[in-house]
Amino acid sequence: MGRAFDICSHLRYIVVLTPDHIVTHPIHMLSTDFATAVLAREPLYERVANQIIHSIVQQRLPVGTRLPSERSMSEQFGVSRVVIREAMKVLVKNGVITVEPGRGTFISDRINDSLLRSLDLICRLQGVDSHQLFEVRSPLEIVIARLAATRATPQEIATLEAYTDEMERTLDDLERHRAANEKFHLTLAAATKNELFPNLLQPLVVLMKETRVLMSEMPEVAQCAVAHHRRLVEAIKQGDAQKAEEAMKVHLEDGARFLAMALARHPPHQRCSVLENTLVAKEGIYIHGVFKGSFGNIGNVIVTENIENETAQPGKAVGIGTNP
Repeated sequence: MGRAFDICSHLRYIVVLTPDHIVTHPIHMLSTDFATAVLAREPLYERVANQIIHSIVQQRLPVGTRLPSERSMSEQFGVSRVVIREAMKVLVKNGVITVEPGRGTFISDRINDSLLRSLDLICRLQGVDSHQLFEVRSPLEIVIARLAATRATPQEIATLEAYTDEMERTLDDLERHRAANEKFHLTLAAATKNELFPNLLQPLVVLMKETRVLMSEMPEVAQCAVAHHRRLVEAIKQGDAQKAEEAMKVHLEDGARFLAMALARHPPHQRCSVLENTLVAKEGIYIHGVFKGSFGNIGNVIVTENIENETAQPGKAVGIGTNP
């Protein structure tokens, strides 16, 4: 960084090469961070992508806001439309924007997807298993419970009660029960009034979906979850942070016990068929990733959004390949 500044002080111009033309900038008209980026050979489209993010943050533009046209941004940032297109690809990949053909480019609410993809990749490459995911999630949930007890609004408490009631009504409906359970925990995280908690918790919830499928074969798991949630909501109603923390600890201890039981009941070579039948036949979707560690090294799982096609049928394996 220091060397770049030294070089800048002796230059009069910086020449930027783009895919279709050359732009010459007087050095005194450029900010030092831009000049440093150019001298460091940072791809121009990445620099533009970062500038677009900066503009979104500075202007506090809400989700759904339509961005200017490609031509307008090309003129605004002084780069070619090719560079703008490449920058857009980066932003789409990171979940910052969505491009709707015929309508335009909009600020997206799917930025958390990039965190999920990154965490999923780490788990796959480093062989992180369900026990390790649970170890990461547990202390996070304990802090969430403590903070929510003193920060949750009456409306959020009512929502937590509604999701608990939904869980109790759907004890015999795996999908609806699990959906209500996930919404309960994410609502609890949002009640902390710290945006990082729901954003950190959500990918962990998604990545542990396979474990909940295995645990769902034990009816007592769902019943215990309802009881734990009611005690937790009662503590939050009272504004008792200590009581809420203890309720969450007991909930998580039971969760760890049930997880160990579920994995013991299904050796690694059997878990593939259990997950296949549940996630494909009942939900019509595979969870992205490679089942490793506690799930056994059983191969790649290809995401399919719809089972009603020629390669994915209810009850039929799709995209699972056994590792050598």
